[in-house]
Amino acid sequence: MKNQAGAILMAYEPWAQAFAIQRQTVQRFHQTCATVLGDSCPLNPLQPEQLSLQRNLFSTLFIMATKAAGVALDVLPLYAMINQCLRVQVTGCDNLLDDEYKSVIPFSLSGSGTRFRSVLTIMTGDTVLANLILEEVASGRMNLVNAQQLLAASLAVLIPSGIEEHEEESSIKEPVPPVEIILQQVHPRKTGLLFEAPIRLVGKMQIADLSRSQHISEALSKFGVGCQILDDLKDVADDLYHRKYNIVISQAWHGNNEAEKQQIAAFLQSDETYEQAKDIAARLTTAHQQDSLNYAGQYFHQAAQIFCQYFPDFKTLQASALGSLVQNSIMSERNTTEIRVMP
Repeated sequence: MKNQAGAILMAYEPWAQAFAIQRQTVQRFHQTCATVLGDSCPLNPLQPEQLSLQRNLFSTLFIMATKAAGVALDVLPLYAMINQCLRVQVTGCDNLLDDEYKSVIPFSLSGSGTRFRSVLTIMTGDTVLANLILEEVASGRMNLVNAQQLLAASLAVLIPSGIEEHEEESSIKEPVPPVEIILQQVHPRKTGLLFEAPIRLVGKMQIADLSRSQHISEALSKFGVGCQILDDLKDVADDLYHRKYNIVISQAWHGNNEAEKQQIAAFLQSDETYEQAKDIAARLTTAHQQDSLNYAGQYFHQAAQIFCQYFPDFKTLQASALGSLVQNSIMSERNTTEIRVMP
């Protein structure tokens, strides 16, 4: 099924073009990182899976969306590189915030420590971005004012999502917000804004068609919310343990099952173990999971409708293939639930 979905997308010319640009971007980014780091921290060779469609699914979508928003083909590689820099910075931050490690730059470091790897990921991404913009200025393709605008815009499109993470970590809001708040405020800021960041960035640089970009940006935001809901489904135990907002936990907390609510309340008020979080997560009713899947399906369907309108010749076939790959990318590791996330 995954191979078939990939073949469908690769037969779609705008996707194939965007994927080719993304593969070149990954290779260029790796080479630039190696140059920037020099002998201080060598890199391992780029592996084939780092160039795979599955590893570059969302970045390819963002490139295709950027072109559909009216950005000229000759500047797409530049913005693909900028997106790659932002991607590694966000991943490095997520690693630190979530106490995990996902590798996006293959550092050749001895030992099993992860915190400095995450810090170095952020530092390297920022340096590559700065050098990239300096090259554009030196070549005459960009003036100093535009370079300053681009640096400011790159930071501005990421900060709102980070502030939501900060509020969540600081428990500024209620411990378990209702589902409506999750869908209308939390997930749109936490993930929706990150997904629409590439389009907001070119919008701030005034190189996109506003009549198209605002709709594509909306679709990417909805797509991102749908992805976050799927992420919630596979991360119930993790999110409970780390006191993070999760739509499944919200449904249990605000639902009619008093036993579920008491279990969550007891956990949040104590220093329970991760194993206990897993036990509670396993006992939450399947109705919450199905409701969450339905919410995800609604957001993906809304996004697909806009994609079909603003992506050239993008039809239900391509939308379904994209949905299948998204499901596999997000949920396959720890959740085998089957769902059609696109029509």
